[in-house]
Amino acid sequence: MSAIIAPVPASTDLDAIVAEVCLTLQISPTQFELARGHYVAVEDWLSREGSPLERLSPRVYPQGGMALRTTVKPREREEFDLDIVLQVEPVDSDPIALYEDVADRLEASDLYRPKLERMKRCLRLNYEHQFHLDILPARRDAVRGSTCIEVPDTKLECWKPSNPLGFVGWFELCCDGRELLKALREQAPLLPALAEAQLKVLRQAVQLTKRRRDNAFGDSDTAPRSVVLTTLAGTYYVGGSSLTAALEQILLGIENAIAVAHPNPIEVRNPTNLDELFSETWSNPAHYQTFTKFIRKFRQEITALRQAEGLDEIGQMLDAMFGDGMGEKALRAYGEQLGSTKAAGELRFGAPAIIVGGQEGRKSPPHTFHHRAR
Repeated sequence: MSAIIAPVPASTDLDAIVAEVCLTLQISPTQFELARGHYVAVEDWLSREGSPLERLSPRVYPQGGMALRTTVKPREREEFDLDIVLQVEPVDSDPIALYEDVADRLEASDLYRPKLERMKRCLRLNYEHQFHLDILPARRDAVRGSTCIEVPDTKLECWKPSNPLGFVGWFELCCDGRELLKALREQAPLLPALAEAQLKVLRQAVQLTKRRRDNAFGDSDTAPRSVVLTTLAGTYYVGGSSLTAALEQILLGIENAIAVAHPNPIEVRNPTNLDELFSETWSNPAHYQTFTKFIRKFRQEITALRQAEGLDEIGQMLDAMFGDGMGEKALRAYGEQLGSTKAAGELRFGAPAIIVGGQEGRKSPPHTFHHRAR
């Protein structure tokens, strides 16, 4: 095979390769617009004139990964999750009554009835091969005020405190410390899909952590909740432009918190409503133990990744962590980016070179990569 000379990337290119994994995890613009259309239609059906919910001044807004821009492509299935809140004015009725009112309204629709599935706190609409739409009934919290709400717990038959809007605002500030975006203040039905360049380091770190969780736990009920991982990431992120460095620093921060709290579990609460305990499942010691082992192993993997040499090694490590050939896909996308840059004449002469696909490959410093042509 003839040798091909290619410039050696700068050390920051490890972050560029790992960021390609995040882009693979993003939903496509087509999927985003499809979700938006379904979201708007459901909102209209629940709140339109003639609905029994109309008198309660319903307000619908997104929460979770779509609102935070941390969506993660599911493993071995096509559906994404879209979470929305249906908030009404304070009601005196018990929480089950509000839950049933929303369920009755959905069942009154020939379109939504066959898609409806009852969950512990939400009502799920299953759009086969598209996504799940989880609708969380809620009432405005007249006691705690601000953007706090209360949501029904159908098993305990009580109201539970929450604050999805406040959490989105807190996470946005963790990302970059700027004033909240106008769209966040107004809570548009779904914020516009972000361009690749606008994805921020903390968001990407959360995506990678959630995907590593999915690959490690599968459908096990011991898997840590996404909101727990997101809150911990926001808490221990201190800034910086390096994705892998930030992820390692976040995981080290969590490990330190675990050590300080030992032998008790750490508590993870909504930073904008401390009465909302995100980590309630850790009352089961087995759940907490699997979480601590997961964090330790993931931190070790990221540390090893940052010390790796060679594209092949990088790709294999990413495949092992994130599954579904993520490493190979990331390397391919990264190679295409390099090719596009070279074709545009943006590469400069004088950079060190490596042999790609030849026999003369030599060892390089960390993050200067070798790769065999496929």
